[in-house]
Amino acid sequence: MHDDWVVIVEVKTRETDKYGNPEESIGTGKINMLAQGAEDFMLDRDLHNNVRYDIISIIKNQYKTDVHHMVDAFWPGLY
Repeated sequence: MHDDWVVIVEVKTRETDKYGNPEESIGTGKINMLAQGAEDFMLDRDLHNNVRYDIISIIKNQYKTDVHHMVDAFWPGLY
């Protein structure tokens, strides 16, 4: 929860960005699964809050650790 929002966070980690940033691997299938999980969570707890979807993208290796938090990163149903 953040303020009155339920925040669903997908965390993606890679050792390198050689094949793209971690967040680029989140496709429509994953977005749909997250949306269904959020809906089930909300119904199970009888919550009527707004839902926000964030991504935390991490590149971590022996040389560096880069963490990027993308707030309101995607909107299920628009894809």
